[in-house]
Amino acid sequence: MKDVVSAFGSDVLRPLVSLVVPGSIAVAPGMAALLWANPWLRCAVMSNRNEFTAALVLLVLFAGLLCEDLGSHLEFLFDCLLDNPSGKAAEARVKDAHGQNWYEYLRIAYRIEPIGHHYMRTLVIRLKFELGSCAAFVFATLGIWWMPTTYGNRVLSSILPLVLVAVSCVEAKLTHELLSNLRAELLKGIREWPEAPPRAAG
Repeated sequence: MKDVVSAFGSDVLRPLVSLVVPGSIAVAPGMAALLWANPWLRCAVMSNRNEFTAALVLLVLFAGLLCEDLGSHLEFLFDCLLDNPSGKAAEARVKDAHGQNWYEYLRIAYRIEPIGHHYMRTLVIRLKFELGSCAAFVFATLGIWWMPTTYGNRVLSSILPLVLVAVSCVEAKLTHELLSNLRAELLKGIREWPEAPPRAAG
C-alpha cells in the first residue's frame, strides 16, 4: 500500500510542479489583463464557465509545456558550462566528466535501487520546477505589461517577477551542480563495487 501511495504521489507531483504551477504563473497576469480590458470577455466567461474552465486548463498545460521546453534549453546551457567554462563547442560536452557521467548514468539498470537514487528523483523534480519558473516569471512579466494601468504600476508590479526569475535561475544552477555531483558519486559506487566471485565447479 505504501508503494502504491508513493508511486501515485510521484506521478501527480511531477506534472504538478513542472507543468501546472509554471503554466499557471505564466498565464495568470495575461489572463487578468484580458479580462480587465474587455468587459464583453468577462460576460462571456460568466455565461460559459465550464467551457472557459476547460479552455483555461488546456492553456495552462500548453504554457507549462512551453516553460518546460524553454527550461530544458537552459539546462542544456548549464550542461555546456559546467565543465566547459571557457565556452567550448556544445558537442565537446560528451568528452568532459559531466557529459560522460550523464550518458553512463542513462545506461544503468539498477537491480536494487540505492538510497541516493530516490534523493536524485527529488532533485530532478525541484530542478524542473526551478527551470520552468524561470520562463514562467518572464511570461508573467509580459502579462503585467499588458494590463490597462499606469506605467508606474507596471514597473512596480514587474519587480517581483523579475527578481524571482533571477532567484529561480540561480537556484536551478545550484541544483544542477548538486545533481551532477550526486550522479558522479552514484557512479563511483557502481565502479567500485566488487565483482561477483566465480561459481564453484560441480
